[in-house]
Amino acid sequence: MAQQEWIAHYSKDGQHTESVHDHLAAIRDLCASYGETIGLAHVAGLAGWLHDAGKYSEAFQDYIRRSHDSDPSAQRGEVNHAFAGGQVLENILSNYDDPQFGYLYLRNLVENVILAHHNSNGPYDYLNPLKNEPSPLIRRIHEPVKDWNRQDIQDIFFHEFDQAEFDQYVQQAYDEILAVPETVRMEQQAFILRFIASCLVDADHLETGNFMSGVQTFVTDTSQQLTMLQQQNEQFVAKMESGDQNEKRSKINELRHQMSDLCLRAGSGKKGIYSLSVPTGGGKTYASLRFALTQAKVHAMDRIVIVIPYNTIIEQNASAIRDALNLPKDDDHTVLEYHSTVSDNPKTPEYYYARDTWDAPIVMTSQVAYLNALYGHGSKNLRHMHRLVNSILIYDEIQTMPLHALEMNNHAINWLSSMGKSTALLCTATQPKLSKDVIPVGINTPTEIVPDIPAVEAAFKRVRLINHMEMPWGVDDLTRALKDELTNVDSVLVVFNTKRSAREAFQALTLDHVDKYHLSTAMCMAHRQEVMASIQEQLENIREARQADQQPLTKMVVFSTQLIEAGVDLSFDSVFRSLAGVDSIVQAAGRCNRNHERPVGDVHVMKLDSSFEHLGSGLRDISFGAEITKQLVRNHPDADLFSASFARDYFIKFYANDQGRKLAYPLKIKGVQVNLLDLVAKTEGQFVNEPGVEKIPAGTSLSDQPLLTCASQTVAKHFEPIDSKTTPVLVQRKEDDENKNLIIEIEDGGHTPEEVSALLRRAQRYIVQVYTDAQGNPTQILDLLATHDADTGLWIAKLGVYSEDFGLGDPAGGQSFEGI
Repeated sequence: MAQQEWIAHYSKDGQHTESVHDHLAAIRDLCASYGETIGLAHVAGLAGWLHDAGKYSEAFQDYIRRSHDSDPSAQRGEVNHAFAGGQVLENILSNYDDPQFGYLYLRNLVENVILAHHNSNGPYDYLNPLKNEPSPLIRRIHEPVKDWNRQDIQDIFFHEFDQAEFDQYVQQAYDEILAVPETVRMEQQAFILRFIASCLVDADHLETGNFMSGVQTFVTDTSQQLTMLQQQNEQFVAKMESGDQNEKRSKINELRHQMSDLCLRAGSGKKGIYSLSVPTGGGKTYASLRFALTQAKVHAMDRIVIVIPYNTIIEQNASAIRDALNLPKDDDHTVLEYHSTVSDNPKTPEYYYARDTWDAPIVMTSQVAYLNALYGHGSKNLRHMHRLVNSILIYDEIQTMPLHALEMNNHAINWLSSMGKSTALLCTATQPKLSKDVIPVGINTPTEIVPDIPAVEAAFKRVRLINHMEMPWGVDDLTRALKDELTNVDSVLVVFNTKRSAREAFQALTLDHVDKYHLSTAMCMAHRQEVMASIQEQLENIREARQADQQPLTKMVVFSTQLIEAGVDLSFDSVFRSLAGVDSIVQAAGRCNRNHERPVGDVHVMKLDSSFEHLGSGLRDISFGAEITKQLVRNHPDADLFSASFARDYFIKFYANDQGRKLAYPLKIKGVQVNLLDLVAKTEGQFVNEPGVEKIPAGTSLSDQPLLTCASQTVAKHFEPIDSKTTPVLVQRKEDDENKNLIIEIEDGGHTPEEVSALLRRAQRYIVQVYTDAQGNPTQILDLLATHDADTGLWIAKLGVYSEDFGLGDPAGGQSFEGI
């Protein structure tokens, strides 16, 4: 103990040091403030207090001084400081009297969090689900480390901190563990573990970053901010209600106001799981916001997290919400947009803090980012998880949740809405049946906000079904039908299940005074946004011509894949939809006569011939959903396909076919078939991670078996929200200077990691995702690719293979690539 100054960090300028004592105390207190939200302040604080105890070693002190002096012998990670705190805790607690196993639970939980706080896959597996071996965690706890002796670390720690204070803190952590019902703490162990790990990793990154840079964070009282935003929103609602003078839209706007008022009343209720079953075009963006802001005010909640399936909808809805809350258009931290295509324009320091921590009043994010916060790998994702508690979670278009992750999300909703003290709001016109009586791992039955759904559906009725499901159509049949339709209407949307059929139909239709547009994911984001803007402009021109009692100069047809269906605020006179699941058809219908411009709009649902639209093995779910829709319509010809009851019947049939438990994320890992959900939840067996329990070697002593069993690291390592093997391809557009300059910069090479990160963010607008082979190579389009950039990991397409009509593919139009 001759060491007088135990250094945890040097500042970036090398002029200041942070002591290990001060760092541990700061992380303890910050973790405790996070954990307090769900009653685990001292559990989280204990992890923070011990996490860097390994820096109380001569080996680490020698390393950090050599590193500060730019000694080339200093190699990052050469000293294992992460394991020491966990091993010290094992030393301290292993001899405690523990008849209720509270100390054992605390040890298993906190030791894992400490040991793994630098592990990119988060907490370690307690039991290996893939092979017979002793506990990976217990092995690490008992593993000797050459860099230090655990007793020496413990002695120095208690020289720096008062042991009586520490013992009292441990007792408080123990009491918090026992306050959680035993069934909850065992069955929900994976979420409790990830929550504590999230608290520690976020606190460690935040406090260390502050010290290193000398800049303080922008932590604010988000609950108080939400109360003020709620007042702003009520002023906006009052203004909207008093200022609606457009007679043609007054009826539908009145209905939207009624939905908003229902959400205001429901928001004053208790926390829990709610559903908002509003027909498409029913104003659910504003109504759900009103519900959430009211809940936040009534229950002093910390934030609103809006989970949205498509990035383009995030941008659209974020702009609308900023307007409603009277925020500047360039606000980037009160309403945080978090998704892969956020522009790389310079942002405020408050934005970067909110982005890294999700410590913002309103977070608008993608399903991918949300699911990664719950289950994904990497400290970036792990940091966000603890921000989901004591929050209002709005699931926009809940029916679009990735099928393989459906039960994993249900499992999360149940925890978040109980121990996590959050409220979940499931928003859609086609509520999926997610309850426990339908799905093995279902949610508790939601409280529906709309009391009389059939009456609301009747009031919002704007479309009718035109059934073409029995006789398959070829491209010529569709072209004839479109020509006939355009004699009566000015705008038509046609939605397909495949890119190939959308492209073929676009090429087949040729009419004078009819403009054609094409949209698909073979087009990069920048291109799609340009086309969408042109579509909106022409729809507005048609609307203005009608208001002046004139014929529009040109009519229009849009040929699109499903990307146009959810949340896009466009209104066409008629819609044609290739046969699919009921939810997809209803979403397409939501783009028809959206604002009641006509007495009724026609939604044509047609079955396409397999030579025109082939649904291969990768589209089995679409094919299966289409068949269920066809059967239900055939068996119930008088039923309303656009009703909530029809959607309920559809989802019951769809989920009933869950052979092989595809809703539980089935996956083969190293030749072993598992369901990822089973590794972090108690499903069909007696234990969480039943496969791991079954693989405990015979004769393993009780002291070598952990109380906890989940395999969180295996899940984090293999979890992918989007279940498709794709690789990003950077396209080259001939007339886009920003695109050209970006590619020149990338090809120059020699970039730092920070520069690579910035280039990748800029590249997102010009990326097309391409399906790959088992080795990750985009084999279907290798002849279209110019080079692979090692720095960014991007494939770059050849110049001239990107079409301004169709996107990435054969520019001559002779071939399209369904793998794009």
